[in-house]
Amino acid sequence: MKKRIILLILPFFTFSPVSAEKGDASLFNTQQIETLTGAKGELDTELNVFKVSVPHSDLKGSAAGVKLTPSLGLTSWAAFSGTGEVRGEMVLFEDQINFVMKEALDNGLRITALHNHYLWDNPRIMLMHIEGKGPIKELATAVGKTFEILKKSSKGTIWARPPVIINSDKSTLKVKDIEDLFEKRGTLKDGVYKLTWERKTKMHHHDGVEACAAFVGTDKQAAMLGEIAMKEEDVQNVLKTLLKHNIFIISLRQHKMGEDSRITVVHYMGRGLAFELAKALKETLDQTGFMPDDERSYKPSL
Repeated sequence: MKKRIILLILPFFTFSPVSAEKGDASLFNTQQIETLTGAKGELDTELNVFKVSVPHSDLKGSAAGVKLTPSLGLTSWAAFSGTGEVRGEMVLFEDQINFVMKEALDNGLRITALHNHYLWDNPRIMLMHIEGKGPIKELATAVGKTFEILKKSSKGTIWARPPVIINSDKSTLKVKDIEDLFEKRGTLKDGVYKLTWERKTKMHHHDGVEACAAFVGTDKQAAMLGEIAMKEEDVQNVLKTLLKHNIFIISLRQHKMGEDSRITVVHYMGRGLAFELAKALKETLDQTGFMPDDERSYKPSL
């Protein structure tokens, strides 16, 4: 009988503050940080880092048949440095992503990544990375508010009822209004309407980073899926705009190495009125460089 061997490799997290004033615990009011974050912490006097943790012992989940516990990655945390920085990770269910991400952004934190952590996990578990700079008291307050939303949303769902199935075989989208909005023609194939934008960057002597969107369904019951590749300085505004329009954030990560400027890609999905989804996307793309002059040749169809 063949035996399956499952190996779980857990990440080893480090935090390296800019300064290394060894053993200076006076940089922290640890009691204040614990009070503001609502979480217990430990001080690393070697690195001058105070790390608070929220073990999710109440979460019931498994990955590849392995019961998940706080020691196997189900722990949210935030590490504060004496130089006025914080970095951390939030453990999320799919239904929590938009709520927790919005709270973090609204309180001045930055989102640096969103990705899955396991395979064959049930329910699906995601990790959201955060960072921030500023007075420790303000950072601890922001983290505390984010932790609070994390706790409050852990047993909820965004769906009042199961969503209606949208079948591309039965798509009846009228794409003219969408094309006029973007001043760009897309392609319609197999019931899916696709739009693609390209912006130049250098990557191993090849050019091109993209934003794309695929629409499916009807004018009144549509879905929009796609991705936007963007420069670092655009990431937070893009996320805020997508969240404002209740577009689901699927992931945030890098796809390539060796670019002349780091490119981050957000994958997204939304449901609703087709034209409203398109308007939300246009407002989002306006935060980036994806509305180029070469679209001026577009001529609306009658």
